[in-house]
Amino acid sequence: MRKFSGLSTVYTRSTVLVIGVLLCTVAFGIVAWNIGSAAEKGELAEAKSDKTSTGKGDEPKPRGANPGLINYETWKHVMDTFNLEEYSAREERGEIPSQAGPVIDESPSATDVLVNNNAGATGTGNFTQSETDLVAFGNTVVASFNDSGSNVGANKFTGFSRSTDGGATFTDGGTLPTNAGGDAGDPVFARNDTTGRIFLSTLGFNVPTIQVFRSDDNGATWSAPVVGTPGGASEDKQWMVVDNFAGAGNGNVYLMSRNFGAGNGIFMYRSTDNGLTFGPNGGVNIVAGQQGAFVAVGPDHAVYAFWFNGSTLQMRKSTDQALTFAAAVTVATGLVGGTNGDHGLTGSRQGLPAFSGFRSSGFPHVAINPVSGNIYVTWATDAPGADKCDVFLTQSTNGGTTWSAATRVNDDATTTDQWMPTIAVSTDGSRLGIFYYSRQEDTATNNLFKYYGRLGAISGATITFQPSFAVSDVASLPEFGRDSLINSVYMGDYNHAVATPGFFHVTWADNRDDLAGGAGRKDPNVYYDKIPLGLAVASTVPASGSTVTSVPTSYVVNFTEPINPATVQASDFTVDGIPATGFTNNTSTQTTFTYGAPPVATQGIHTMAMAANSVQTGPMGAGDPILAFSGTFNFQLPAPILGRGPVVLPTGNGIIEPNECNLMNIPITN
Repeated sequence: MRKFSGLSTVYTRSTVLVIGVLLCTVAFGIVAWNIGSAAEKGELAEAKSDKTSTGKGDEPKPRGANPGLINYETWKHVMDTFNLEEYSAREERGEIPSQAGPVIDESPSATDVLVNNNAGATGTGNFTQSETDLVAFGNTVVASFNDSGSNVGANKFTGFSRSTDGGATFTDGGTLPTNAGGDAGDPVFARNDTTGRIFLSTLGFNVPTIQVFRSDDNGATWSAPVVGTPGGASEDKQWMVVDNFAGAGNGNVYLMSRNFGAGNGIFMYRSTDNGLTFGPNGGVNIVAGQQGAFVAVGPDHAVYAFWFNGSTLQMRKSTDQALTFAAAVTVATGLVGGTNGDHGLTGSRQGLPAFSGFRSSGFPHVAINPVSGNIYVTWATDAPGADKCDVFLTQSTNGGTTWSAATRVNDDATTTDQWMPTIAVSTDGSRLGIFYYSRQEDTATNNLFKYYGRLGAISGATITFQPSFAVSDVASLPEFGRDSLINSVYMGDYNHAVATPGFFHVTWADNRDDLAGGAGRKDPNVYYDKIPLGLAVASTVPASGSTVTSVPTSYVVNFTEPINPATVQASDFTVDGIPATGFTNNTSTQTTFTYGAPPVATQGIHTMAMAANSVQTGPMGAGDPILAFSGTFNFQLPAPILGRGPVVLPTGNGIIEPNECNLMNIPITN
């Protein structure tokens, strides 16, 4: 057998995807993890796919906790012993080990950045950080991940970390706020680009619904969670997105989740009040049974619900902000594998030369072009050939009505495995990035792996890929089944990638490090990298997404690469379409654009922009041209202060000084 070596890396048609025979079916519409979570009924569930997955045979499985990640004994012990009031008091007294604080990489690599600390780890448990998601904006990157180290005496299994220097260094945030429902991992981020609010959804630990935390300070702190799936039960594998496109639907939060309880299917929920509440109660049913939910939003506010359907990937579309959905459309066919599309992957761990199995899936990841609205879907499956899985891509150029033939993404000529892909589109719609695990450098044993990426240039319906490249600098051995808190075949279920102007940002689970005191165990940690796409605006002052109390007359633009100063003109920078009247090149990577007077006067959202090709790295027409940039700031006057005398508006720095308000200090009496 062979790989799909005949498929081109350039495709232009939107035809229905047909790969091959249908070998994987979903029994009775119930999908379960191969040796992880099982189909659940009501509030009690039995491990039917493999009784070793819980260690308790037919005993009830967790009602709220992530049964595909956390083993039964861990969950039951926490449920039997956890006392919220007592634990909160211990937190206040500083008696709970904390991972919060600057992340120090004792063996730093060339470019990969360690994201997490590991304070809760022992030599046999609480040492796994994996299954990653992130958001990035300006100089801030916030990452979240499954974290067995956060489970020390608590109903917690989620960690988060934050960078404010563009991903150069991270500070581990420790655990999410202590609450009665807890958090059981499977973190998924979404961000409202207008308000700046970040949403972080997790599984509930001892509640059956999805928990949604929110942050209004760029991920530094988090609120207590709200219920993201009201009326749901035994929820798993959720995904979440915010509609950040201008117009009706802007700011809506959409959450899609698999209900393994009485609902037994995938359901959609939404929030129209910036994440304060979600509805409807019980959700909008997308499909009975199945798994692998993924939700995405197009620039026309269409909401797309995707899922894994055994031998196919399916999609339903809503044009009324997720109130109703059209009939299902087949996105891809011919998926091959076991339960959830499991690829049958195996690995040899350090100190254990025999190869054992770890789980994987054929679940889809989706990105939508913010300019054209084209939809891109990636997944992994077993194609004809000696290896067990490759990464594939399909595209729709007509809103999901039809889909192109499958293109194999990984370009290696080996028989090694590639799995767990994710996908992102650049903010200007010109680049596509697909990232995945690959063993292509270990042709001898098909065991060591790195995180790989492949970038494509988008021109209408045509995507032309560059050669693949290793994102991670150091290869990893598999590590699974040796953290006492973790499912025996778990080695992460997904990673994610996002875009900011000029960059793709990725996090991934990585086993390069040895576990201190681990008797041969590797230490699963989270690493981060930023992939430059060429010349772009890296950041601005005022920052994109910021709020100002006065309209600036000077705008600082920082570039990702040195520019040719001869290519800069004042009119290259605009605010609401109004060009600047002057500029100063401060350094080779920084220019200040100026106005003789504030370019706008009305309160609200205003858009800073630079057109594609307006600035270049070399001589005009010969250098690397800048990618299009668009960022917003919110102009809001400060709240008036009650008193006598005229109110003087703040000066150009946006800060109200004491002498700027001619107010009399008059006592207020009833």
